[in-house]
Amino acid sequence: MWWLLLLLPRRAVGLGVELRLVRRLRQRDVQLRQDDQTVPGVERWSTVVGPSAPTTAPVMTDRHVFALLPPATVAAYRLDDGRELWRVELTPEHPLMTGEGRVFVAAGEAIHALDAETGTVAWRQPTGPLTAPPLLHEGWLVTVSAAEIAAAEEVAKAAEVAPDGKQEVCQPANDNAPGQVVISGHKAAVERAMELGKS
Repeated sequence: MWWLLLLLPRRAVGLGVELRLVRRLRQRDVQLRQDDQTVPGVERWSTVVGPSAPTTAPVMTDRHVFALLPPATVAAYRLDDGRELWRVELTPEHPLMTGEGRVFVAAGEAIHALDAETGTVAWRQPTGPLTAPPLLHEGWLVTVSAAEIAAAEEVAKAAEVAPDGKQEVCQPANDNAPGQVVISGHKAAVERAMELGKS
């Protein structure tokens, strides 16, 4: 047996969006007509989540369902009956991840680890701007950040102005590897950037 999580307009017009948990029946248990496009199954529960649909697909664990609700809310529901457990105001930049009793939310240039039962922040780790969704694998949380590029852009911009006030070109040209961002431009501006980068 497996479960299908559906986000559908509320049955009564204008009353918001419903989150429904449906047990999907096996193909051999159901004889579908060729023209029937409905999902066969038995609804376990349904709950209204708000006036508009979540921004990404909900995430389900063995005890919870987590959803991103517009404009800036992470919400948790009990898997067995759909009862709302908590809501936390965050503006996620990537889909939610779950593991080890936590919900991981990439928001505000940081990863927020929320306790799955209570929604309280267990820890928060600054990341800088993320360039890809985080990955949770076997206890490791991997992020790809543009923080080094942003720092190089800041240094290059500060180095663009010569001591005599003349504007020169200086900008990041290539992100070779962690800790290795190439800056190009006028020779004197690049030299100023290298000095600024040391401080």
